[in-house]
Amino acid sequence: MSLFIVATASAQQYVSVFNETFANCRSEIEQGGYFSESLYFVSADNADHDGWTSQNAYPSERAVKLSSKTKLGTITTPAITFSTETAAEVKVCFRAQTWNTGTTDDCTKINVQIAGDANSVQTLDFGSTKSISNRSNDRKEITFTNVPSGSKITFSAVKDASVPSRFFIADVEVFEKVEDAQVPQITLTASYHHFDNLMAGEYSECRGLVISGENLTDDIVIEPVGESNFEIEKDVDWDAKLGGWIDITFTPQNAGIKDNSYIIKSGNVQRTLILNGQAKVYAPECVDATDVADNSAVCCWSPLAGIDSFNLDVYTKSTEPLKATNLMITKYIEGSSNNRAIEIFNGTGSDISLKGYKMRLELDGAGGLTKNEYAFADDAVIADGATFTIANAQYSALRDIADELIGYSNGGYANVVTFTGNDAIGLFDPYDNLIDVIGYQSDDINPRVEPNWGTDKTYYRKPSVYMPHDKFYPSEWNVFDKDYAESFGSHKLDAEGPVSHLVKRVNVPGNATSATVDGLNSGTTYYYAIQAFSNNIKTPYSNEISFVTTGEASVAQIQAQSNLHYCLNGNVLTVDADNARLYGLNGVELRANGRTFELPCRGVYVLQANGMSRKVVY
Repeated sequence: MSLFIVATASAQQYVSVFNETFANCRSEIEQGGYFSESLYFVSADNADHDGWTSQNAYPSERAVKLSSKTKLGTITTPAITFSTETAAEVKVCFRAQTWNTGTTDDCTKINVQIAGDANSVQTLDFGSTKSISNRSNDRKEITFTNVPSGSKITFSAVKDASVPSRFFIADVEVFEKVEDAQVPQITLTASYHHFDNLMAGEYSECRGLVISGENLTDDIVIEPVGESNFEIEKDVDWDAKLGGWIDITFTPQNAGIKDNSYIIKSGNVQRTLILNGQAKVYAPECVDATDVADNSAVCCWSPLAGIDSFNLDVYTKSTEPLKATNLMITKYIEGSSNNRAIEIFNGTGSDISLKGYKMRLELDGAGGLTKNEYAFADDAVIADGATFTIANAQYSALRDIADELIGYSNGGYANVVTFTGNDAIGLFDPYDNLIDVIGYQSDDINPRVEPNWGTDKTYYRKPSVYMPHDKFYPSEWNVFDKDYAESFGSHKLDAEGPVSHLVKRVNVPGNATSATVDGLNSGTTYYYAIQAFSNNIKTPYSNEISFVTTGEASVAQIQAQSNLHYCLNGNVLTVDADNARLYGLNGVELRANGRTFELPCRGVYVLQANGMSRKVVY
């Protein structure tokens, strides 16, 4: 008889003892250039757990950014308690992303260690990844042995003399390996995913993560908190209690920032997944009008996804002396080094006090026109026909020209003349209304728009533009090479030019592609353009389309259009326009000799040219 002794191995399990998602981590601090020694990361305000410490690090978009060009950045967890005095094995998991400026590849190595134990340092190389807000989908793992209870974990960017070292850290989780544990757990490889610049009506690229269940008695349930703009699909190998891979698709119905949370739970165990996406819409495009009649027309445009409504503007034009409707940005210089300057022009016909007016940037094409505010002095005034100019104090060519020089001591990297070629600049009135803007705002950025619109360029407003806009229209500007500054400090409008007169504004549902406009005058040239609205975000106006209503203009209509100039000398009528046509009230057209007509008898005539009409009495 033989006796067999079977040794039963003890069950082992990694149990989560610490987790930091950085779900509430958002930066409210202006950053740029070199960071100081301050502790930017304030855990009590910006993180999910207290007790974190840091140096040369600050909150980012649900992550912490470490280091700078010249200083080594670190973050350290709070003290972590283990089940025994010394944990035999500890696993540290986290996600990371290099900064990667786009011009210089940063050092891609990062150190992880037990705080205070120089012998515990382990180095990981993440490789270069260019999408900052997405970060790597892969969660990295490092194992430490014989870790005392109460230890802290420190993360730091490896200092390399040749290249900068800057990193984002997110989703830090620490596990202890324990014997005979049967703890129900749910773990996520990522607690946050971000989708950016997706056009409404189109799907984003597919992103995903792994949900892992251990010792669960109930099925894993994934539930959105409120209405969701995302679709989640489980992989074919999904297990109800063990989890698996899930695919996430962003499906926005209109423009704007979409924040959605999902609760992933099994019984009393649950985790939170945060999904964030930014959706945009295209600018609308008008096409030719149809069914044009004496007093009506159907204005048409191409279909556009993600739109809640349109404003259709129908208007006429007349040649008149030009006068600005408000203050305007008329020059923008983004040149070499710190050569930055802005010009504001007053062509309204009256002097304007600048008290309460301000300028702000939208840094790096995101976040709204809220940064680097410059408030004009209370006693600053722009006389009619004059300009007010602002320049960087290091722009030597404009030091004796600019009305206001702003140096580093007046706001450092957060002053208004530190803009780069993707920073839209807005001019605001004392009531905080946006008057004028140069550059595409984040809501305008889409595949048809150049995000670095202003890099190494000078923009001068065309003298034919008399009306400022809260959207950027490149056709209104002449573009020159960087550092071009000729005539900076002066601007003039054309003596006269086409002036628009709004006839009708019609609000149309977002699924429409046309609208009928009636009540128009016969024989008159009209123009139309549309602006789209999506989730209270408005697009730039579309292209402009013209049409001419059929029939003859009546004398009553013609009386109001006095901008068509002529000279009557005896019975000889000379017209200040080519291709003019002259009609008697009986509808008979008179023959022209160049720009002159001989009137056969006294009476009332109708003169038409350039889409305009005027009554002539002889």
